[in-house]
Parts: sequence; structure tokens; C-alpha cells
Amino acid sequence: MERLEKDTAARESILLTTKQSYDETAKLLLEAQEKNRELMHKVEDLDRKIVLLEDSVKRLEESTTDKDSLLAIERHENCETKKELAGSQKKIEELLTEVQGAHVNIAELEESIRRSVSSPYRDVSSFYSDFGAVTLFLLQLHNPTMCSNSYV
Repeated sequence: MERLEKDTAARESILLTTKQSYDETAKLLLEAQEKNRELMHKVEDLDRKIVLLEDSVKRLEESTTDKDSLLAIERHENCETKKELAGSQKKIEELLTEVQGAHVNIAELEESIRRSVSSPYRDVSSFYSDFGAVTLFLLQLHNPTMCSNSYV
């Protein structure tokens, strides 16, 4: 009987140890399952964030493409504006040259008039020469493409 009691005590001890082991394993399993659920939620959240980031990247790429197109247009317009500016500067220089020539003509005509006024009894040929110079000057004012010193 003692032997049976020892066997029973040993079996109860083994049963208790097995039950404790089972309880610990069950507890570990529940903890592992909870950890898996948390990780699955994190993965799902990360998947949503990845989709959002992919959408953002796509929008940025489209925006970059649009801005590149606008930049190309603006560069072309800038180039055209520079060409127009160079043409305008050239035209201004030409007009300044014409104005300087007109100033020279005016000075020469003023001198001619001063000479005419100071000696009114000059010969007729000098009168016609002065008259021709004044006429030529007036024509040049009306048509600036004529040569500036053609009466001299």
C-alpha cells in the first residue's frame, strides 16, 4: 500500500508539474498570440502608411514634371526676351547715332545761319548753298535714313 501511495504521490507530483508546465505554456501561447495581434496591427498601419507615401511620391513626381515643363517654357521666354532686348538696344544705339548726327547738322546750320546773318550781302551762290543745307536738313528730319552730311 505504501508503494501505491508513493506511486500516487509521484503521479500527483508529475501531474502537478505537467499542469504547471501546461499553464505556463498556455500563458506563453496567449502572450505570443497577443504579440502577434499587435504586430499584425503594426503591419497593417505600416501598409496604410506605405500606400499614403506612394501616393505622395506620385503627386510629387507629377508636380515635378509640371514644374519642369513650366521651367522649360520660362527659359524659352527668357531667351526670346533677351533677343528682343538685344535688338532694342541695337535700335537705341542706331537712334542715338542718328540724334548725334542731327545735333551736328543743327550746329552746322546754326553756324551757317550766324554767318548769313552777320554778312547779309554775300554772293548769291552762298545763299543757295545755305538754302540747300537747310532744305537738306529739313528733309533729313522728315526722312532720317538720308546721309547726315550729304550737303557739305
